[in-house]
Amino acid sequence: MILSLVLLGSMLASVASAAPACKAQAPNVFTLPGNASSPEGVVVQHGTPYFYTTSAVDGTIYQGSLHSSVMTPFISGAEYNMTGGLGMKIYGDHLFVAGGTNGALFDFSLSSKTLLHRFSGITNGSSLLNDLAVVSGSGDVYVTDSFLPILWKAGGRSVRRDKCEQKLKPWLDLSATVDYQPGKVSGNGIVVMPGKRFVVLADTNDSKLYRVCLLTKEVVEIGLNGTIGSPDGILYDAPHLYAVNGASIDVIELSAPYLNGTVVGKIANDLLLKPSTIDFVQGPGVAKKELLAANFQANAVEPVLPYSLVRVPIEY
Repeated sequence: MILSLVLLGSMLASVASAAPACKAQAPNVFTLPGNASSPEGVVVQHGTPYFYTTSAVDGTIYQGSLHSSVMTPFISGAEYNMTGGLGMKIYGDHLFVAGGTNGALFDFSLSSKTLLHRFSGITNGSSLLNDLAVVSGSGDVYVTDSFLPILWKAGGRSVRRDKCEQKLKPWLDLSATVDYQPGKVSGNGIVVMPGKRFVVLADTNDSKLYRVCLLTKEVVEIGLNGTIGSPDGILYDAPHLYAVNGASIDVIELSAPYLNGTVVGKIANDLLLKPSTIDFVQGPGVAKKELLAANFQANAVEPVLPYSLVRVPIEY
């Protein structure tokens, strides 16, 4: 009997030692080093656990992982005269960053962490390049300007050229269709819609959304059933458009031909601290699509430190 108990105890100990450890819960808050990073842009490198954000105050690009709560410096923007970084997108090995009042669009290689292209527009501080969208296939990059009524463009052919220093070209004059006011942030978030015929442009100052046709350059205000706040970064996943609005995210039901939308709700979460931009978190290890938000904390007198990016569930 005693021998049986000893053998049973040995077997149980063996089973216990072979049992796998509990899987650690993925973090929901990702902090940046220092107390003055002011993260503005955010982009997820889909198919990997990595994501990136930019500092609006010194242009540093930070890299994070969905498996770690701490982000680390990835590229020094100052080294390439990028004194501030705002909206960003990934296209292949290209990491595009809107340079704010620098007036340039920066194109970095993710693999080598070097500057591939700098597309310069108006660099005297009167321009504020805020966000961008890349059309898959052509590789065309459209860049919004918050101070000047211009939609800028870096063509896919230019992106494929070896020449680093190039001109960012004014593609569309918005002065007759979007009400730009001196000193106010107008043109902001932008997203390419399915079919790649239209982009949607957010006007922060007037709380409006516009549909821009990439073929004809026609600009039409999108009619909204319901009210939205001051839209910043925007994303689209049919049939919903997600628009960052202060401490929450407006959700708008919007289907082709994207002329009318219905405000169906908003995403609110205690982790959201006046975010600026968002991207989707999806793929291996993510049970349901989520949002990754950059807590920019615009105009905060006493920002919550350290600055952070956060994961929040999508409720629509």
